[in-house]
Amino acid sequence: MSSSVYCIWQNALFNRACRKTKAGHPPRKRVLSMEKARELLAMFGPHTPQDACDLALSVLALDTGLRSSELAHLTLKNLDLQERTLSVIVKGGQWKTAVYSKATANCIYKWLADRDENCKTFFYSLN
Repeated sequence: MSSSVYCIWQNALFNRACRKTKAGHPPRKRVLSMEKARELLAMFGPHTPQDACDLALSVLALDTGLRSSELAHLTLKNLDLQERTLSVIVKGGQWKTAVYSKATANCIYKWLADRDENCKTFFYSLN
């Protein structure tokens, strides 16, 4: 594709995106680059229960793409640890199943070792 055709194509995509937003600006992308994701995950140490909770929450969010409100309402009974799946109520009130990786499962198991069994939600503040 020549550079002039590419510029026209890019401009058409930008204009189409602008028409779909109220303010006339293209929609924001809510995506972390690999570099930013690595920086985020490097912030957590493996030594405290709070670190285990924060790491499991962050890795699960990155792995599944679920919203913070969806993860905040996650309960242990909605996790299938064998199949590495979880079910949550998503935006719009529908149930959705998400799959997570073995690496995320390892972080979840570390959090389970420190987690209070009496807490209703899977993630909670330790402060």
